[in-house]
Amino acid sequence: MEPSDIPTVLAAATCQCLPDFRRAAEPFDRGDSDFILRSSDGVDFFVHRIILSLSSPLFSTMLSLPQPTDDTSEGVKCIRQPIINLTEDSETLDTFLRLCYPLVDPPLASFDLIRGALATATKYDAAVALVSAKKALVQPHLLEDDPLRCFSIACCYGLEEEAEIAAERAVIDDRVVGGVCPELDEIPAAAYYRLFKLQRTKKVVDSPRHPGLQCYSVDFADVSPFRQHPSCAIDASARTPLRSVDYPFEASDADLILRSKDDVDFRVHQMLIAFASPNILQLAPRIAQIDTLSGLPVHQLDEDSVVADAMLRMCYPVDHPRAMDTDVLIDVLEAAGKYRMKKVMQTIQYSWPTFAEQESLRLYLVAARCGWDEEARAAARRLVQRHDVASIYAHYVPSMEKMANGPYRRLLLYVIGCSAAASATCELALDSQRYGRTCPECRDRFPVTFTTDTELPWRETGTISLRTEFKVALKSRPTRSTLSATTDVSKSFLSATVATPKCSYASSSKSKCRAARNLRWAFAVLESYGAAVERAVEQVSPTLTPRKSV
Repeated sequence: MEPSDIPTVLAAATCQCLPDFRRAAEPFDRGDSDFILRSSDGVDFFVHRIILSLSSPLFSTMLSLPQPTDDTSEGVKCIRQPIINLTEDSETLDTFLRLCYPLVDPPLASFDLIRGALATATKYDAAVALVSAKKALVQPHLLEDDPLRCFSIACCYGLEEEAEIAAERAVIDDRVVGGVCPELDEIPAAAYYRLFKLQRTKKVVDSPRHPGLQCYSVDFADVSPFRQHPSCAIDASARTPLRSVDYPFEASDADLILRSKDDVDFRVHQMLIAFASPNILQLAPRIAQIDTLSGLPVHQLDEDSVVADAMLRMCYPVDHPRAMDTDVLIDVLEAAGKYRMKKVMQTIQYSWPTFAEQESLRLYLVAARCGWDEEARAAARRLVQRHDVASIYAHYVPSMEKMANGPYRRLLLYVIGCSAAASATCELALDSQRYGRTCPECRDRFPVTFTTDTELPWRETGTISLRTEFKVALKSRPTRSTLSATTDVSKSFLSATVATPKCSYASSSKSKCRAARNLRWAFAVLESYGAAVERAVEQVSPTLTPRKSV
């Protein structure tokens, strides 16, 4: 529970005389109760102080209010017990209370019930209810039905043991790649990254329980824990503070000082800062002492001087910083979001192409977090163009620890889509005037119009198809460059073309069936195939950031 929730709950604890109310089911309708918990849908649960106080430290605090005196009003039904209004609905509250009371645990047979119990037990720090909900999450029928959802819910509530159980089942049952569930986009992106990492460890081994049989196995050695402490901010000590501030932050007519966390003072104009940010002076507390040299009030920023300088310059009508490394850029964007500096966000978005050549994955995640769809798409395309699929899967950045999984999951879906499109069957058409053959044998072996699945009769022992030869390479790197003449797979194709046995007409003095002609045909095929792959990948255009409702 957030600290701000507690006063609201306490303030609602009053004695109320009401003409009508709904009672919860037995045993939460007893007259010997001490308090009433009222659900969000208006159901009253008559509860006992001692049980809830022992179950939950937070309830122990809430239920420590003094008991009211008896009150009666003619013609009105009076409730003697104090009422505490809660945000949970009656179904969730009923389940939670039954887990806390010395009763038989209620059946937690659905994901919605379990998630509600976990949320309430976590919110009120009720250990006994949490233990029961954790056990329910990994029930065999739920693991069989949707192990990915079990994993996602476990990650949402930091349940590492349950997350490992569900992750293993999801990987072994092939439920990870392409799988979806309501909670999947809520987990940290880093947890999903580790789930894909676990997927890559899947292998067949001899069954330890059934000799002579085999089974799947996964390796958690370099994977868990799925949730780690967010530590993505650059260490302030690793960034050299500014030695001094430049124009316009040394102005003599300034009426306010913003002090960075590394003790660099920026003399600013309060009116301009107020226009740039509606809340910076509230979030940056004022220091008790005024500046001894200038007599100006001082507000303390959480940002270091490098970030503060870049951020404040974008608020002033002066030249903006033209060069920032990725760490500074991300910190400036985070600060601008915190201080609601729309101008700073807009300025960075407009100048995004100047940062485009930096780390594509980090910039994709930043753009996605800001809701910049076009910038996110551009970063995703650069990732696919510059890196093979395996390296994209293996690429980790610390900011994934505290970022919701939605943008990262959609990125991986885009990568998978590009891989599938590039390795799919393509239709190729070469210039018949340049590459057409009159020789009947060579027309079959070196056609000008065919698909990449066409079996070419090249080998004495069998046939060859382009897609078979290039499929693995294109799935690994779904770009046109995979089909350039310098790659290993293309060199192998060119060599196979040259090594093709001569046709029966090749010895004729009038025959044009020569190895050089075959090689020119092979280069043309690579060029045409590359163009087809490029067109296919360009058709993959997923939504990389959530669609905004109109």
